[in-house]
Amino acid sequence: MNQHVQRTPVPGIFAVNARAEARRRAGRTLLNLGQAIPFFGPPEWALAAWRPLLDAPELHRYTLDPGRPALREAWARLWRQLGGATVDPERELLITAGANGAYLTTVLTLLAPGDRMGLLTPFYFNHAMAVTMAGGEVVEIPVRAEAGYQPDPDEVIRVARDRQLRAVTLVTPNNPTGATWDPARVRALLEGLPQAGVRVIVDETYLFFPGPGESPTVFGGLEPRPSNIISIGSFSKTFGLTGWRVGYVIAAAELVAEMIKVHDTMIICAPTPGQRLVEACLAGPWEAWLAERRADLDRRRAAMATIAPRLGGGWRVGALGRFFAWLDGPADGRATAFRLLDEHDLVVIPGDVFGHGWERSLRLSLGGAPEADLMAGLERLGAALGV
Repeated sequence: MNQHVQRTPVPGIFAVNARAEARRRAGRTLLNLGQAIPFFGPPEWALAAWRPLLDAPELHRYTLDPGRPALREAWARLWRQLGGATVDPERELLITAGANGAYLTTVLTLLAPGDRMGLLTPFYFNHAMAVTMAGGEVVEIPVRAEAGYQPDPDEVIRVARDRQLRAVTLVTPNNPTGATWDPARVRALLEGLPQAGVRVIVDETYLFFPGPGESPTVFGGLEPRPSNIISIGSFSKTFGLTGWRVGYVIAAAELVAEMIKVHDTMIICAPTPGQRLVEACLAGPWEAWLAERRADLDRRRAAMATIAPRLGGGWRVGALGRFFAWLDGPADGRATAFRLLDEHDLVVIPGDVFGHGWERSLRLSLGGAPEADLMAGLERLGAALGV
């Protein structure tokens, strides 16, 4: 078997899911604050525009490998309006099977066996898995709890130089912490890393869900877009269509030309029905619809903030975003997560899933459960970890 796949660890979240499933089968009703999916589905007006296409033969066939031209053109225009810089939709934009597909395609294109990728920890575990599968080496660069889980540009650039990194991956708004990184810090990274000869991959999966009052994109003012900066993202999270698997990667034309080889080999094209559904979303009143979703998430965030003062035993909220809350404490996070599951039927994710050094942390997903379940889950959390 492929040694790179063999040495890729099974996601730590699997153990939590297996334990939760065993309790469900035993008849327990669980409150799931673990899974990182939106609580909402696609806009009804987009579905209404999309449903008649079910009878169209083209909906059940491949699109062009890079994606439907109409979708690429629409997203390139919108990304520019958001401050993301000018993109050539024909040569610099690839529609992928979600942001995970975008990241794996990027890593398989960029990394040769032995190349090093810098991941700021706590990291998104599928990023580490992709690097390992490609034969690369993950170099963990911790962010600091005392800095509000914000990156230290000088430290990241120093590690990139000292360890001769091929690339560094940035994730903001961040999964798993929920923190939206300070634009000045990110700008320092976007300027300093390329100057050090290091490519930058920016994962903007939660682009439309920054913290209240925070900037939705890190690219404002970077015009022309530097050729050694790559952006990936997810329509799946934005429009609540995770099952349709639609994301994107924006990169230099010469890099996209190589990515197409990987993309074609894996999936040929992103699912056609999903691409058409995203087009329907972008053609409607998506801004007002997303504003309502953000307001929903703000209520959830506020509920978490009210629970925070009730946490005792040394537990505290280290970072709080619209989709995630990150808790730091004195006890082993995995043992605490299993205790919450076994004694309170509450699913949360232990911090050790997201890299070394986070064994005393927990991640809560605020954006996945129905609102009533979330509120009940937070009450259980407050009771279990309370003073």
